[in-house]
Amino acid sequence: MLGGHLDSWHGGTGATDNGAGSVVMMEAIRILKTIGIKPKRTIRIALWSGEGRRLTGITWLCEKTFADRRI
Repeated sequence: MLGGHLDSWHGGTGATDNGAGSVVMMEAIRILKTIGIKPKRTIRIALWSGEGRRLTGITWLCEKTFADRRI
């Protein structure tokens, strides 16, 4: 699982927070596909927003994909 967030804020200069990290994840997968790697497990990339608001993006993904942490 590769994960990161994409967001910005109203006082920003147009840059996207964690844009470089998100591109690196996508490039890593592109390279793996190009050289023909066949992983034993599924590799997923998740890009979300809301990391500044109590990690709402990753919390939702984990609860829907793996388990509800409130149980």
